[in-house]
Amino acid sequence: MKSSTTTARPFVSAPQREVDAHRAATRLRNLLRSNGLFSTATGLVAAVAAGPVAELLEIDQVWVVRFLGVSLVVFAGLVFVVSGVRTSLLLPASLIVSIGDLGWVAGTLVIFTLGWLSASGVVVMSATGFVVLGLGLAQLSARAAVVRAIVEDGDVFIDAIEHND
Repeated sequence: MKSSTTTARPFVSAPQREVDAHRAATRLRNLLRSNGLFSTATGLVAAVAAGPVAELLEIDQVWVVRFLGVSLVVFAGLVFVVSGVRTSLLLPASLIVSIGDLGWVAGTLVIFTLGWLSASGVVVMSATGFVVLGLGLAQLSARAAVVRAIVEDGDVFIDAIEHND
C-alpha cells in the first residue's frame, strides 16, 4: 500500500489556469487602481489645503504636510503605472507598492508613539492608516493568488496570461 505524505494539487488545465491567472491579475490591478485613487485624493487634500490640514493635525510645519501631499500624488502616479504593466512586471512592482503601504502604516505608528499628533490627528491618521493597511494586505493576497495561478510544482506559466495584458 502506497503512503503519501504530501497532498497533490489537482490537475489544472491550461485554459483554466489562464482564466484563474487573469482573474487574479485583474483583481490585483483593480486594488492598485483603488490605492492610486485613495493616494491621489489624500495627497491632493494635503498638498492643496496644507495649512488647514496641519492645523487639524496640530503640526507646526505646514511645509511637511504639503511635502507629504505632493509625495502621495507622485506615489499615486507610480501606482497607476504599476497597475498597467505586464504581468511579469506586475508581480515585483506590486510587491514594492505593498511594502510601501505597510511602511506608511509603520511610520504612522511611530508618529503615534512619539505623540506628534493631536487627538483629531490620531483619528484622521488612524482612519487613513486602516485604509492603507487594508489595501496593502489585499494587494499582497491578490498577488499571491496570481502566483498560485501561474506556478505549479516550481514551473512558472507566466505566458498563460501575458498575451491578455
